[in-house]
Amino acid sequence: MSAGATVSAFALTGLTACSEGVGGADSDFPAGGDLTLIAAGESGGGLDIQARMVEQSLMDEEDLSPVTPRIENIGGGGGNPARTAVLNRPNDGRSVVVESNRVFLSHLTGTTDMDEESFTAIAKLTTEYLVWAVPADSEWESAEDVLDELAEEPGSVSFGVGTLPSNDQFNIVRPAEEAGVEDPDDLNIVVFEEGGDLTANLVGGHVDIASTGYSEVADQVEAGEVRLLALSASADETVPDELADIPTWNDMELDYSVDHWRGVFGPADMPEDTLDWWVETLESVTQTDKWDELVTQYELTTDFEGPDEFAETIATQRAEAEAVLDGDED
Repeated sequence: MSAGATVSAFALTGLTACSEGVGGADSDFPAGGDLTLIAAGESGGGLDIQARMVEQSLMDEEDLSPVTPRIENIGGGGGNPARTAVLNRPNDGRSVVVESNRVFLSHLTGTTDMDEESFTAIAKLTTEYLVWAVPADSEWESAEDVLDELAEEPGSVSFGVGTLPSNDQFNIVRPAEEAGVEDPDDLNIVVFEEGGDLTANLVGGHVDIASTGYSEVADQVEAGEVRLLALSASADETVPDELADIPTWNDMELDYSVDHWRGVFGPADMPEDTLDWWVETLESVTQTDKWDELVTQYELTTDFEGPDEFAETIATQRAEAEAVLDGDED
């Protein structure tokens, strides 16, 4: 375990560029070969869930693809091993990675030389709420009580996250700062290998609070093993009925919300025909009945963006993250 702006026009280049014919892609792609969806996390985590949603939707709608992608889990290392794997394979469109904003956060925090320009942003698929989750028998009844405690003694409450750097981390640091914690390094943040590992340790009582995506604790909430103290929805969002009673940071008069997305990436300079196929297929996937069923099950929100729009989203969020990490956020 370990703890732990203006973007120029060229920042979009690596995310949107593609090269027709590079890598020897066939015009009848993806026929004639396998497809691999690399989930940048272990089984049971949010990225694994996202990859399997794509897989299940394609299996349910066989006419969308002649080949069903296999899922390959490469967890740990803040997503760096998974992203490295897709860059080390032939650039033929047959291996892509399901990842989060770690595609730029890991570079910003110095854990890798890879940044968003190393990849093609194929599609943003979903967003979800982040939550503060506690065991059912936890002493903590509200997030406000926790924040009051942190203001007095920042290290007295242990928080678990599935990875660093991440929105899970920001979902602790930013509310704590708003509540009066001056130095985020004083917070007690424990980093687990993956979201699934974090959830098991939360239920086992080895950490006081988990900051994580709702999808990663939805089953435990339904089973009565976990309670929710806070939700990262913005002030203008209408949350699902099942979560309507969970206070948001805005309800607590804290100016904070999170756009916690998951998307699909390939290497920079993907062959144009393979990029087009993935974009068209993934957009179709998000319009299927199976997808809608799974989105509802995991309380996700479908938020499809194609390469250009997704690249702009990433550039904007990178600038915001740089401001936070540099301590200049207004």
